[in-house]
Amino acid sequence: MITITESKMTFGPYQESHLFKIESSKTYKNIKHEGVKIAEFLLLKEKEHSKCDILIVEAKENTPNPTSCRTLHDIKFEAIEKEMTGGFENLKAIKACLAKLERDAYFNDIREKFMNSLLLFLALYSQRHPDNSLDLPDVFRKIEIFNVNFQLVLVVKDSEEEWLPPLNEKVKKLLNPIVKIWNLSPQNIIVLNEKGAKNHGLIT
Repeated sequence: MITITESKMTFGPYQESHLFKIESSKTYKNIKHEGVKIAEFLLLKEKEHSKCDILIVEAKENTPNPTSCRTLHDIKFEAIEKEMTGGFENLKAIKACLAKLERDAYFNDIREKFMNSLLLFLALYSQRHPDNSLDLPDVFRKIEIFNVNFQLVLVVKDSEEEWLPPLNEKVKKLLNPIVKIWNLSPQNIIVLNEKGAKNHGLIT
């Protein structure tokens, strides 16, 4: 059995043979300098009749509040405003612009990681990187791809409970192209906080 620590959470214990630490794979190390972002790991859960779930897991320590515009930039600019005398009329506009950029970057990062992780897994499964053919654990290489149910799981350690429903909707909308292309159920997009991840048996 093995555990993984990401974003101040301990995931597992899992069977080592059913865990693909994609982030530390040789293939990813060879391409990450090209700007390729990747999720933390893939977890295979076997089911009946040769079917299985493959969870692609991304972990974050926190998230922008999806129910408000308040971000780190908001806090910084509030401090600036208090110190300024007179101020600038466009300060709030600048603050709003930076806040939006911060939120967009956060969610774009999530989308890239899930998409790239799915593509890299399929590339390795298809032996597109023969020099690193052993990157993919044996149990992953032996599956029949048409029997796989992919689940994209985002775990945000410090997300407030009331933030989860709007955050879930945001992420589902963000990942909708993947859902449509792979004919997944919207329920295959899962957003959890630390408590929810414990209830799902993902972390200790």
